Amino acid sequence: MSISKIGNIPFAIQNPPASPAVQSTKENDEQTDVSDNTVTISPESWQKLKKNDDAKAEKRDALPKHIKDMIKAIERIIEQIEMAEEMLEKAKNAEYSDEKTKQAVVDSQQSFLNSLEIARYDAIQALQEAMKEAGIEDVSIITDLMR
Repeated sequence: MSISKIGNIPFAIQNPPASPAVQSTKENDEQTDVSDNTVTISPESWQKLKKNDDAKAEKRDALPKHIKDMIKAIERIIEQIEMAEEMLEKAKNAEYSDEKTKQAVVDSQQSFLNSLEIARYDAIQALQEAMKEAGIEDVSIITDLMR
């Protein structure tokens, strides 16, 4: 059976009836004013986050220049990936004269995004090797770049 025939398979998915507790919660949610979308953080939590950011900055400042440069290059690639993802979404949602043109544009954008992802992967591999050669064993630097 091919994937295109999957839509022809008859089956039904039914939501189970909600319990009375869930129904009353839904009613309360509907009555709640959702216009206040602000999020607050306690001063203690804010200080903890600030200390964490300061510790990361201190770690980066202690790195050799060539590793800092590699990290900056990876961050630029990540920014390019984010822009390429936005461009791909716009290409998918845009109106074209025909479907063939749309598919060509989407394929081109997807190919560009894939090449950026490969470049990021290769750059992270090179950074890992450079860190190993420099005797740096802190993997948090790498994990921050692998979002």
